[in-house]
This record gives sequence, C-alpha cells and structure tokens, in this order.
Amino acid sequence: MKAKELSGKLAENAELVARELLPNGKRTAGEWTVGSVNGEEGKSLKVCLSGSMAGVWSDFATGESGDLLDLACAVRQTNLSDALSWGKTLLGITEARPEERKPKEVKPPARPKTAKKIESAKPAFDYLTGRGLRTKTLKEFKVAGDSEAVFFPFYEQGGNLAMLKRLAINRVNGKKDIRPTSKDQKKILFGWQALSNNARSVVICEGEINAMSISQMGFPALSVPFGAGKGNKQDWVENEYENLERFDEIYLWFDQDKAGKEAIPELVSRLGRERCRIIESEQDANDTLCSIGAMNELAKNSKETKPSSLVLFSDIKDEVLEYMRNPEKMRGTLTLPWSNLEDVFRFRESEVTILTGINSHGKTAAVGQMVQWLMARHNTKVCVAGLEGPTERMVGDIMTQNFLGNTPTEAELEAHFRWFNESLFAYKPKESATKKDIFDVFRYCRRKYGVKFFVIDNLSAMSIAIDDHDGQRRFMVELIQFATLEEAHIVLVTHMRKPLNDSRPGNKFDVKGSGALTDLADNVFVWWRNRAKESAKRDGDHSKDNDPDALLQCEKQRATGEEFRTKLWFFPGKGKTFWNDPAGPQTLTEEPA
Repeated sequence: MKAKELSGKLAENAELVARELLPNGKRTAGEWTVGSVNGEEGKSLKVCLSGSMAGVWSDFATGESGDLLDLACAVRQTNLSDALSWGKTLLGITEARPEERKPKEVKPPARPKTAKKIESAKPAFDYLTGRGLRTKTLKEFKVAGDSEAVFFPFYEQGGNLAMLKRLAINRVNGKKDIRPTSKDQKKILFGWQALSNNARSVVICEGEINAMSISQMGFPALSVPFGAGKGNKQDWVENEYENLERFDEIYLWFDQDKAGKEAIPELVSRLGRERCRIIESEQDANDTLCSIGAMNELAKNSKETKPSSLVLFSDIKDEVLEYMRNPEKMRGTLTLPWSNLEDVFRFRESEVTILTGINSHGKTAAVGQMVQWLMARHNTKVCVAGLEGPTERMVGDIMTQNFLGNTPTEAELEAHFRWFNESLFAYKPKESATKKDIFDVFRYCRRKYGVKFFVIDNLSAMSIAIDDHDGQRRFMVELIQFATLEEAHIVLVTHMRKPLNDSRPGNKFDVKGSGALTDLADNVFVWWRNRAKESAKRDGDHSKDNDPDALLQCEKQRATGEEFRTKLWFFPGKGKTFWNDPAGPQTLTEEPA
C-alpha cells in the first residue's frame, strides 16, 4: 500500500486518527482542534474530520499543513516510512507476504584509509565542482575523496553504510573506472542520506553525480547502484522495495540508450505502473544542471506509464513491430521439461494456463517438475501457492526431483538451498487461501523480486465454493488482468469431475466448476495417469508394459492454435519424475547456477 492510498484510508477515519495522535484536542464544528503538534490544548491547529477535506490539517500559528501522514510525522517526530507502518497498524491493515527467505550474505565495506572529507581532498573536490556541484551538495551526500578518486557512500535509511563505490578521477584507457570497493556489498540506492524524510516524490536516475545534480536542482533524487540495463542490474529493488512504498510519484530518468530503454519497463512493472513517470531528455542530469524551473519543466513533460483504455496505434507501434519481427517473443522462451515439445509449446508472458486432471493422477508432481525445470534450465524465479500440503514438503519434493533420486552430499544440499532461496518463493495460507492474500503475495514477489512465473495448486483448496461459478469466473478474470499488467505467466491447477472410471484422459469440458475457467484461459492442459497399466502390472499381466504411464494433452493454445498429445513414462526412483523417453533420465537435469 502506497502513501497516497494509506492517506485516503486514514482520512476515512480522520477522527480516530486525530484522537490517537492528539488526545488533548476537542471536536468543534466538524474539526479537531488543539494547540499545536505538541498536543497541548488550544485552537491553533485544526484537523478537518469530514467531507472532501477530511484528513487535511493546518497549524495557523506556524503555517504547517498537510495530510494525516504528515501529521503523524510531525506529532511522533518520525519519518514517513515509520508513519506508514504506524498508520497500517492503527487501521489493522495487513498485507500478505511470501514465506520468509534467508537474506543474501552481505559484507559492509571498509572505509579507505586515504579517504578524506571532500573539501579536504582537493583533486576529487576540483573534479566534482568542475561538474557544477556545490560544496553544500557534496556535504549533504557525504562524498569523500583522495588524491586519485572520489568515494560515493551508499547509506541505508537507518544510517548504516551498505555500499561504497570508488570513481577514479583519471580515465583508464579512455574509459570511466567506477566500481564497489569490495565484494558482496548490499545493493541499495545512492542518496538516502540527502533525502528529506517526508518526501512524497523522487527521481531515480543512473549515476551518483546525476543524483546529486538533480538534488541540487531542488528535487529529491536517488541513483541506481549499477547503472541501467535489465535483469541482475536491478536486483537492488529487492532491498529497497519497502523503502520506496512511501512515494506517490517516482520519476525515472535514464539515458536514451539501449540499456536505459531496457531498465525502464522492468522498473515500471516492479515499482508500480500507476506511480511511475518517465523523463525523456537527450542530456543526462549533470549536463542539464541549471535551475529548479528547468527541472519543473522536465517533470511536467514526463510521460505517464499508466495503461489507457484507448490505445492508438502510434502509442504501440514499436511494441507491435518488435512482436512481429521477433518470433521468440511471439512463441515464448520458457519450455516444458520434455524435449519433444520444445518447438510445440512455450510459456509466454501475459498468459494464464489451466492444468487439469483427475484427482491423484500426478498433477502436483508434474507441476513440480515444470517448476524445477524453469528454475534450472531458464534461470527463472517462480512463486508457488501450494495449497494441498505443507510448504516444506512441496519444496522438498521439487528439490528431490532435481536430484533424480540420488542421495545428495551435504555440499550439494547447501548449494541447492542457496539456489532455491534466491529462485523459489512460496505462498503459505494462514487459514483458508483468499484471493486477496494470493494476489498480495504474487504482486509483492513480482515487484520486489522480479518473479514472472506463478503457480496456484489447487483451485479447489481456495476459499471459492465449487458451485460458485460466478466467483470462479471473477477470479479467472483477475488472474488474466494480473498476468497481463505484470507481464507474467500463471498456471492454475484444477480438478476434473469424477468420471465413472478413469480409463480415458477426458478433455477441457470435464473441468470441475465454471466453464469460464477454460473459456478464458490462454492454454489448457489435461494430465492423465494410466491406472489400467498399473492394475495389470499388479495382477501379473505385462501386456501393457510398453504403454505410457501418463499422457499430457494440450486442449487449447490460443496464441498458435496448435494442440497435441505426448506420451510420458514415470520413474518413482528418479525423484518421481516423468520423461518422454521410456529409458528415462541418465543424469541430473541441471546443476544450480
């Protein structure tokens, strides 16, 4: 929940909030009156309690004013992040989160012995002031230097030094030399030390000098730690996600090169499309360094990223042309674990897949194999809402599949735990699994950790009645909206109606529940277990030994129209995995990165 949303919730409960913050005040003609933010009796400070101005306050003696979050900051003498936490607690607002993960090991940087305050390090000082930066700005950002380099300190909001980068004053072989001073530092944004505790908007840019330039122009600014680009370059979001929730507006100012254009879509999707705006300028911030008026003009002309109901072709021309010119994007990049299907089906962004089958036919094992394959083969982060059993059993089963039944060494186990800690996320319901909780966790994982593949196993374990067909339809619509807006893929596992016998695989019309499930899905898979073969084997009849143990059939693939059926063989001693080769797997599917 962002600051603007919480401010609205507090305004709906303005009197409760006012009484909590200023208990010595009095209600007078629709206002809560008190002497000042210190809470003494009086009439100088007034809080509007109802109507369109509910939650707005003013201290007519000092000129201070704002909303109820600003009031909480002033009364409690705290920053906006703490006020957000306080407001959520007061209103009983809780937000579901994935299972706790062990944080990555980080090592705080050591301060170089040669580093001095910037005004005492003349070569470094001259270099920065030559770029138009004032001494006051350099002190606010706590920049240091020595005879050969500038040191940019990255402080967390609590004041701890998390990163330190060194910029060589003289170029090496004609190239800028800037890098962290040591390994395993915590990736965070640069500039918190100079940012107002109560800022509601911020510019995120690439480059520490650019951040200082923007700040000098009068706008709160932070810099990404490792420049533009996509993927691992933006891993800092994981560490800063909660710290950024206070901002109602985030302006993204990146270079107009390939790396800058790659970074913006990823950050927009993770930080929230509704609050991101794009500043487009042929110059970087340091080159633009001039006045607050110029900065205001850039902000005014920034582009909204919120989707519009009306889309003109001119708005999406580049995306359409890229889609048509790039076959990989059209057919997707994430494959199934079975080699014969690589060119037949791939998981695509912005789609929802239904995987259905009869109860106890192995759907969960099949999904687990897909998950570990995506993690290992495609280095994909996955979030699984496993609703049919303990989370630790689900994770253990997926890990066991990757070992193919072999007994791992302690070193191999530790390597897999590190890998899973960074790649696999789990939703664990406290009681019943609700739509709100699942979407809260999915959205959190998408934005904070960059997860783009999600699994819900199983629909029947959710708090939607099996005969509530309209509720199932609404849920399916919400899944599609989430997948589309977040550019993600969701697999929803469902049960089939119980047949008179399970000798046939069935089809999409046998899915239990609303017909909207398969009508709205992009892809529909049916999973079937050959129980007749198993029964014959138990009776000593080996006539069916060459038959497959399972079938996977695609009943719908909207993007290509291609449907298929593939035979699979089950290997319980190989991690309970399925393979399209009757001989089965010979080696591990993939070692963790």
